[in-house]
Amino acid sequence: MTDSRRQRGPQRTLTRALVVLIAALLLVGVLGYTPGGFAVQAAPMIVLLALGPARRGWLRLSALAMFAFWLLIMVLIWLYLLGLANVIMWDLAPIEIVATVVIGLASLAGIVAAVRATEPSRWSVRLAAFGVAFLLQVGAAWLSVQRFLC
Repeated sequence: MTDSRRQRGPQRTLTRALVVLIAALLLVGVLGYTPGGFAVQAAPMIVLLALGPARRGWLRLSALAMFAFWLLIMVLIWLYLLGLANVIMWDLAPIEIVATVVIGLASLAGIVAAVRATEPSRWSVRLAAFGVAFLLQVGAAWLSVQRFLC
């Protein structure tokens, strides 16, 4: 198997995981009557998807940061639902609980795909891409819960 063929699997998985994650967030927003907030949360990933993370090495690390952020949030929600932690405390409708599973699985698949994909970019570029993307996702999440969007 050639290197380019070996890379297509993780690249496709990465793109699909981003699409599923975005769709799940937007669906929760529509069903929860807060589409503006969830659109803001999805915005960094929509931009990333438009830039094509499967085709640019440093964008894979940006996607990795966003997947890691959402997996962390989902784990905190699951810990709350199981009564093991009170870091994030929300009352969730059944469809929102299903969405947390979908978001968590998409995030996990995206993390695995991003790690499996290789790239020629330097570590400093990859680290910067990861850090900037993570901060953008944190900023979008913070912005999404501000009163003017709710």
